[in-house]
Order: sequence, then structure tokens, then C-alpha cells
Amino acid sequence: MRIALTGATGFVGRAMARELAGRGHHLTCLVRSDPRPGQLPAEGVTVARGDILSPDSLARAFAGCDALIHLVGIIRERSGASFEAVHVRGTNNVIEAAAASGVRRIVHMSAAGTRPGAASRYHQSKWRAEESVRASGLEWTILRPSLIFGKGDGFTTMLIDLVRKAPVVPVIGSGRNLFQPIAVEDVSAAFAACVEDAAMAGNTFELGGPERLSFETILRVIAGRMKSRKPFVHVPAALMRLLSGTMSRVTSRFPLTPDQLIMLGEDNIAEPNHAVEALHLPLTPFAEGLDRILAP
Repeated sequence: MRIALTGATGFVGRAMARELAGRGHHLTCLVRSDPRPGQLPAEGVTVARGDILSPDSLARAFAGCDALIHLVGIIRERSGASFEAVHVRGTNNVIEAAAASGVRRIVHMSAAGTRPGAASRYHQSKWRAEESVRASGLEWTILRPSLIFGKGDGFTTMLIDLVRKAPVVPVIGSGRNLFQPIAVEDVSAAFAACVEDAAMAGNTFELGGPERLSFETILRVIAGRMKSRKPFVHVPAALMRLLSGTMSRVTSRFPLTPDQLIMLGEDNIAEPNHAVEALHLPLTPFAEGLDRILAP
């Protein structure tokens, strides 16, 4: 199968490209700039320069492809890249170009917690993108992963740095909100299975790992694997919201935005329609995957 892949040089995209190429598919990887050596598989990959916010650049990238996996997303906004632009307008551009190029099937990456009436602007924009995919006229499948972890990820790497560098380990709020961390390799296998199997079309699936872990438990697993004995200190959520609101206006380097704090206060789990039940995937426990991240 010939598959177009957006977001190919991102954290998930690189793993997805390896998975799909390893299954014998030919990929057209949409990139905004030339990939670094070794970033994408050497065999079975064509690189196409383009940008989901520039519709004219998409048609040639999707030409001749049977299916499309759309991964592009952002977790925090920056100048010129808002949730509305990337998640909503970008997805609409991708759908229109795919339909015009004869692409029949789309597998779209959303996020656990996406729903109508969501509190966070991130999830609100993800929901509008989902609605566009469902109305596209293409054969569609939507996957909503929980926390994706692996070497080079954002969230777990941030927590590892926090445990390594901070004098104490801060836990925001009660720390009891739940995640269902899933390894990036397992996410890639799920997307590959959905793009290969037409019977998966018309489904919106949640996607999580084999364990439901609280935020504090995740931090304690990380600290334990790093053999850290630093004390854990709970920081009131209201204080973090105040600090984040102030610092986010001053610098983009503050690790959490107000929108991310809203999401951090919610459960982020795979229910009620877990893809594993349909796809019969083997899943990687968080501690096992964490050992691979921490390995030299």
C-alpha cells in the first residue's frame, strides 16, 4: 500500500515511519524541511516538502497514495501555530487535498479526553478536527491515544529532567488523576493495523497502555527507576495555575501552560472504546518502556 504520512519527522511520526516501512508499505512523508540523516527509513520512503497550512503544497504529496495517516498536532501554541490553525484548519486542508488526490482512507490521530464541551482549548480543537474527519467522505478511523512515551518524547522526558534536577519532586494537586501510558511503538502498531484493515473504518477508538497510573505513581516509578530519594511535595493546583498564567506570558520556556494544567487535572484514559479490544495488540508496561528511555 502507498501511504501518505504527515508529521513524519515528529516523535510519533519517526516511529510510525519505521513501523510502516517495516511492514512493506511505501511512504510519502510530508515534511516542512529536509529530514536529518537517519531520521526516516532509507528504504521505501519518498520525502515531499509541504505544510498542512499551505494547501497548495499538499496535492503533490498525496498524489498516487491509497491512504493517509494524519499525525500533525501541537500541545502548546506559539506565534503562527494556534490550536485552531494546526488542528482545525490544517486538518481541513489535509482532508480536502486527500480527497482531491484520490486518497480513499484516512487514519487520524486525536487525543484521549477529546469530546464535545471539553474544558481545554486543546481538546476543543481536537474535537472540531475529528468532526471534519467524520464528515470527510473518506473511509476514516480516529485513534485517541493517552500519554505516549518513548525515547525522545516530551512529557516523560520533562518528568525525568524534573526528578533529576529539582531539589524536591513536585506533584501538582492531589496527583490522583489517571493516565494510561502507551509506548510509541504500540501506538505505531495500532495505526498500521487500522490503515491496513478496512473493517476498522468508521470507528473512533481510545488507545492506552496496559496500566492505569496516577500522575503521582508515574513520578514515583520514574524516581524509583532513577534511584532518586528526593522527597515528594504536593503543590496546590491553584498556585500552579497562577504561576503558569503569569510565566506563560513572559516566556515560552515555562514547562506547563494554563491549558495543559486543565488537562493535567483530568483523567486521561482509554474508555469506553479501547482499540486494543478490536486490534488485539500486545502492550508495553510503563516501567519496561521507561527502562529503555533511561538506558544510555
